[in-house]
Amino acid sequence: MKPIKSLSVLLLLVTIFSSCFNAKNLDKYISKQYPDFNQPSKKKPVDGITIASSMASDEYASRSKSGTKMKLPLIVYWRWDFTNACILNPAIPLKDFSNAVNTTANKALKQKLNGRKLELTVEQMPNSFSFFEEAHLVFLIYGFAWGTTSVKSEEKDMIVGYKVMGEGASAKTGKIQIPYGNDKQYIGNYQSWRRVTDDFLTNYEANITRMSKLVVEQLVKEI
Repeated sequence: MKPIKSLSVLLLLVTIFSSCFNAKNLDKYISKQYPDFNQPSKKKPVDGITIASSMASDEYASRSKSGTKMKLPLIVYWRWDFTNACILNPAIPLKDFSNAVNTTANKALKQKLNGRKLELTVEQMPNSFSFFEEAHLVFLIYGFAWGTTSVKSEEKDMIVGYKVMGEGASAKTGKIQIPYGNDKQYIGNYQSWRRVTDDFLTNYEANITRMSKLVVEQLVKEI
């Protein structure tokens, strides 16, 4: 990394750094990743299975809140922490949930229902994240600046209520809870927050799909 001689230039770099990583830009970027988040899933629903949710959604793909904190304002070393707390619209993971259920239900679950109706209500699933970016400055005769970005999801379980109904039989109800088993934190050194976010969202979607399939497996056992 090329050294910088002016402290004012270093401070300017941090200002630019923090202005790029803020709630507005993060929400704008996520909306581009999910342009059709509020559109119905293209996966054909399975006959007899309906999916709903008690999680409220709105017109935005995400809602984020920024925070900046200066740490260690020493003579030769300064550090800034830029934080964005992001809440992803539940419609995004719900679409992954529906796709996973409709794909898996064509097998054992549909056979287990044997003509009965199944209503699923998603009550809770992980959709909150914390994005952290650290800017470091070391200034002696020359100045050096670098940054790291990390993303970590809130560890929230998936909770799904179900109701099975059939002609001439009383309804069977229950609730399935799948622990959030992915605590991996994505960290990128000298990578843009966009790249780190992409990697994280890819893993997040895979984890929602995994948890959704576990819901179906548990349903087969319980009904």
